[in-house]
Amino acid sequence: MAALVGVHNWKFSIFVAILVYAKLQGIPDDLYEAAIMSGATKYQQFRDITLPYIKNVLFITVLLRGLWNFNMFDLIWVATNANPIDSLVTLPVYAYKIGFQFQELGKSNAVATTLFVVLSVVGIIYFKTAKPSQEVRVE
Repeated sequence: MAALVGVHNWKFSIFVAILVYAKLQGIPDDLYEAAIMSGATKYQQFRDITLPYIKNVLFITVLLRGLWNFNMFDLIWVATNANPIDSLVTLPVYAYKIGFQFQELGKSNAVATTLFVVLSVVGIIYFKTAKPSQEVRVE
């Protein structure tokens, strides 16, 4: 299981790196210059300038990674030769197995609907708590 989680995280690590790097490029240099003039240490610059600027991107990437991990199907199916052991069964794998292998379409539909509801609630909570900035900086 740990190997699958590691492979899955490695698969999407470049996505997270690109998002964070893009957000870091948007931090104005004058903020760092003012912090240096004020005598701020590198840690204080990170805590007071960098982290507040990238926290929304970090929150989004953690949310997306959680949703993608919740929906992991392909990696488990391929790594276990379409016969996952019980400890590797996620909801999408379970819905597939009971729907297509055991022909219990009602149970499969219930599992898929539950998965949809849970992921929708997480998405709604995110959009209610996230406050996107309306500020546009023109240089």
